[in-house]
Amino acid sequence: MIKKKMIFIVEDDPDICDLFKILLEDQGFKTTTFSDIKDFEKEIKLHKPDLMIMDVYVHGEDGASMTKNLKNRKETANIPIILVSAKNSLEKIAKESGADDFVSKPFEVNDLISIVRKHLQLH
Repeated sequence: MIKKKMIFIVEDDPDICDLFKILLEDQGFKTTTFSDIKDFEKEIKLHKPDLMIMDVYVHGEDGASMTKNLKNRKETANIPIILVSAKNSLEKIAKESGADDFVSKPFEVNDLISIVRKHLQLH
């Protein structure tokens, strides 16, 4: 049996979080969602996902700084991180934080799935 890829979703908007979860699970991925960076930080120490989707701002916390932090840790540096935001400067923020990719809100479903599959090397 093939192990399902695990994706951590860090997003504080419950509707968008549910949308990510439904779309990704519909594609055969397992997901764990976090609406708070502190909960996410506890979990990432215990379990390593195959990919992370991180909102740039989560309840006043800076997802871009969290991304930079994760990319600087040996144990999480190689986990792909996709930043999401409605900010116009998202591409610049993603580059500066070391994120592997980004998705602008609102997003096209096929674009999101394509980016996730690319970073999980599923074609």
